[in-house]
Amino acid sequence: MSEWKIHTIDQLKSPRKNAIAMGPFGSRIKKENFVSEGVPVIKGQNLNGDFLLEDSFDFLTEEKADELKSSNAFRGDLVITHRGTIGQVGLIPRNSKYLRYVVSQSQLKVSLNQDLVFPEFVYYFFKTRVGQYRLLMNSSQVGVPAIARASTSIKSIEIRLPSLPEQKAIAHILGTLDDKIELNRKINQTLEAMAQALFKSWFVDFDPVLDKALAAGNKIPEALQKKAEKRTIVPSQKKLLHKNPELANKFPNSFEYNEKLGKWIPEGWEVKKLEDLATIKYGKDHKKLDDGDIPCFGSGGIMRYVNSSIYEEEAVLIPRKGTLSNIIHIDEPFWSVDTMFYSIMHDENLAKYFFYTIKSLKLEEMNEGSAVPSMTTAQLNALNILYPDSIILKKFDEIVNDFYRKKKMTTSGNKTLVNLRDTLLPKLISGEVRVLKSMCEYLGNEKLNLKETKA
Repeated sequence: MSEWKIHTIDQLKSPRKNAIAMGPFGSRIKKENFVSEGVPVIKGQNLNGDFLLEDSFDFLTEEKADELKSSNAFRGDLVITHRGTIGQVGLIPRNSKYLRYVVSQSQLKVSLNQDLVFPEFVYYFFKTRVGQYRLLMNSSQVGVPAIARASTSIKSIEIRLPSLPEQKAIAHILGTLDDKIELNRKINQTLEAMAQALFKSWFVDFDPVLDKALAAGNKIPEALQKKAEKRTIVPSQKKLLHKNPELANKFPNSFEYNEKLGKWIPEGWEVKKLEDLATIKYGKDHKKLDDGDIPCFGSGGIMRYVNSSIYEEEAVLIPRKGTLSNIIHIDEPFWSVDTMFYSIMHDENLAKYFFYTIKSLKLEEMNEGSAVPSMTTAQLNALNILYPDSIILKKFDEIVNDFYRKKKMTTSGNKTLVNLRDTLLPKLISGEVRVLKSMCEYLGNEKLNLKETKA
């Protein structure tokens, strides 16, 4: 590593003006400055993933962004949280959705001289323990956590750099792993969306029943007229009636009004109390459990991993207190804390149907708590649940199970990739593991730009 040289961030910053700059004071961005589209504002919530999360922004007008030009950030710039959730570091990718951004008052931006340093290498440096230590060594936890004299502190951070081609090679390896991890996450999001869409089509919008009713010339209830009109313009080859006539035959071709639900439902389908379909149990206290690899769920999701489970079959977890809308499906050994209910299905084909049904209900409206939202088993057991034909339920379970099997495979693959990335990250950034010289030369000659696309 003798050829690796130590530099400060100040020495590596871009020669352009305001290369390292804080976000604007809060008084310079007011609520009335936000618009529906324009120049996005980067906040801490956008730095919670790899590089930059771009699914939710507040926007400023181009004129307001020009007014705050010292706080403008561009592709290849680092964005660092200096107040609040300190330690967050993001990088505006080379294929970002927007050409420029404004950093918020809790962030600062760092523009680097790319003739000296590859920004992605510095980004990954700040993801290591050493990088985090140097970033936070001047922080204070009194009141709101903050990095003291943020710009000065960050300018003084030292980083050991290999040659530019080797920086690119290291960033390429880590970036390739991150790209695959992100792709797998998106695949799982798509599979989940497909499962939700199928549930909505069959059991909320009743598309197959509407198609059959329209084909038979049966009367459509007024409340379902708009949905029926939409079905008339759906290409026939996309309708279940044409894609799978055997399954379509299991759906009725007319509707009946149900007093318990107060709406029209497919003829012949039942409405049952939840207690007739599942057994609801309380979670248990987990204070004495040792660390392990079994998820322990609370109302906010996974709280920690423990070494034993209280249940090992497919179940639906429902918050008893806290975030009542956070319904969780689980089909692996788990522990559920006492702020959660968990359900045992009386019919093995019901779990995923039950999961999406409960998710579609407005449990927040059942809140009986004052300070903390809460609900009771009596409330849950009394819920009226639409109960379709058992053959339809079984088919829904089969289709969604296929989605879930694919999700499990992808999730398992991601765990391996994450472990590999997290193992390689400190070793590559420190020089403990070196990249082949031939690869460095190739990537240097190719002038590699990670994730680069046209604007």
